[in-house]
Amino acid sequence: AAPAVDPARATNTPRPYRLITSMPGFELAPTLSPDAAMVAYVAIPDGQRGTAILVQTTDQTPPRQLTQPNGQAEDSAPAWSPDGRSIAFLRLEPGVSCRVLVIAANGGAEREVGSCDSRNPPTFDWTGDGRGLIFGSMWTPQGIVGMRVLDLASGEWRAVPYQPGAGNLDLSPRFSPDGRWLVFVRNSPQGDFWRLPAEGGKAERLSHLSADVRGWDWLPDSRNILFGRMIDGD
Repeated sequence: AAPAVDPARATNTPRPYRLITSMPGFELAPTLSPDAAMVAYVAIPDGQRGTAILVQTTDQTPPRQLTQPNGQAEDSAPAWSPDGRSIAFLRLEPGVSCRVLVIAANGGAEREVGSCDSRNPPTFDWTGDGRGLIFGSMWTPQGIVGMRVLDLASGEWRAVPYQPGAGNLDLSPRFSPDGRWLVFVRNSPQGDFWRLPAEGGKAERLSHLSADVRGWDWLPDSRNILFGRMIDGD
């Protein structure tokens, strides 16, 4: 039998991706700046033990270490502000603390804006106006707390005005680029996409996937979303 031929190679069709990093080890949780010129991601810098946030252009250029975790602490979950000037992230010290911090995208002092449960790190994103962070549901000793918004100026929390329903975990919330909608994943790893009006209201189911969603984002038109899912381990 003739050997199988890769159609992409047979037709000289370019692959739909290009390599932009070449560090040893893993680079995880990549996220593009609003203008798509920069990417922030998680990696272990040379000579360090824990993960930090690195930033580079979307070309194959050397990265710049943005955050400086100490001891056993590890940084994760970078999220760009809508204006591209700041990055929010989590700093987790297992069994000790979980903190939410913000740092200027070009470097500088880190600012702690909130705390979280180190046993149950939250999912979060920026609000459309850049004044706060919206967090997915969290387990607490009193039960599940629905989505909440942290105001960065005052440090105050407010609940998103909606009915999460008994036992539901609403994760990875993101506001649409046009500011009209809030979409989230309910009950991953058997999850589906749901949406709310940005100001709150009744949740509407968008999909019937029952899928292990591994990352998603809005497309710029605010009418479509792009997502990854696990299927048979891939």
